[in-house]
Amino acid sequence: MGEFDASPAASAPPRRRRRRRGLIALLVVVVVLVAAVIAADVVARSLIASQIESSVRSSLEVDESVAIDADVEGFSALQQLAVGDLERVVVTTDRVDLGGLVGSARIVAEGVPIDTSQPVDTVDAVITTDEAAVAALTATLTTLPVDSVEIGDGEILVSATIDVFGLEIPLGLGLVPGASDGAIDFTPTTVSVNGGVVGLAEVGQLFGAAADGLTETRSFCIAASLPESVVLDDVTVGDGVVDLALTADGVVLTEDALATTGTCPE
Repeated sequence: MGEFDASPAASAPPRRRRRRRGLIALLVVVVVLVAAVIAADVVARSLIASQIESSVRSSLEVDESVAIDADVEGFSALQQLAVGDLERVVVTTDRVDLGGLVGSARIVAEGVPIDTSQPVDTVDAVITTDEAAVAALTATLTTLPVDSVEIGDGEILVSATIDVFGLEIPLGLGLVPGASDGAIDFTPTTVSVNGGVVGLAEVGQLFGAAADGLTETRSFCIAASLPESVVLDDVTVGDGVVDLALTADGVVLTEDALATTGTCPE
């Protein structure tokens, strides 16, 4: 009787061991499958990002030596591919050249279809330029010889020299940038001489023909450096930088569409 009672107890540990081994095997399979899905997702994100980077480099004519980073956001790139739509893509680069105006760029696209013949929901971009980049536009900013360019509180400050009957007079010109039909407008708001502010209406009386055009708005067109569907919405002056806000709603990302640029007046 004692031997009969001992048999179940003796056989119990092997059954528990078998259950543990089965559970461990199942966990290993799950871990392997999860790792495979994660690896596939990483590969998918990398391939998509590479294709986007190539497209941006081509459309904005970014030099091969300049890095472009594309990030496909959202939970699963594989799921987004299956649906046929990328939730959100962020692209950054340190250098784009808009016809002579150089800056860094951050582009955010939402609702990007895998089928490039279909339109993207929204594209928002910011091009950020610094003092050195703005100073390169001296021929656009004013007709006067420029000594320096600074980005101040809400305006661009140009230090120049005006020649009045052979007498060179230091002059300060305050410009506020704005957006207009694919161009950046630079509108004079203040003129200062020897630290004193001169009314814009008085500039011609003080300096005569030497001040011709000094108080007129001057423009720098960037439309010809951007895809035709991209719109310059706003230009703002920040802390030592000028930001250009661009949008492109319903843009199609085909090679032909991106290669077709806007136009600038002759």
